[in-house]
Amino acid sequence: MNHGDAPLVSVCIPTYNRANQLRKAIQSLLNSDYSNIEIIISDNASVDQTFEICHEFLSKNAVVRYFRHPENIGPTRNFEFARAQAVGEYFLWLGDDDFLEKNYISSCVERLEGDESMVLVS
Repeated sequence: MNHGDAPLVSVCIPTYNRANQLRKAIQSLLNSDYSNIEIIISDNASVDQTFEICHEFLSKNAVVRYFRHPENIGPTRNFEFARAQAVGEYFLWLGDDDFLEKNYISSCVERLEGDESMVLVS
């Protein structure tokens, strides 16, 4: 797939106190063979190393966007906030303790772009 004119995929990661797992989740997205992504991290006022880890990625990767709530707003509002930040044509949730294979996003986009009747792939 030619990624030069590929649709933007927004990947949202709501998180709370999962710093160790979060690093692997973000890195899996950055290692993706699909480059036209934005990574939106919504930190629900974590008290672990989440802030520091996210800022490491922010300083090196323009596709990463990080939002930290000053107080815990609960999981539902954190998910809703993350989703509201997305601007991509396609959207993907990623758990803060999950990771994706290198070709996962490109495979999903290929299927969605190849069949207009599809609205969801997994």
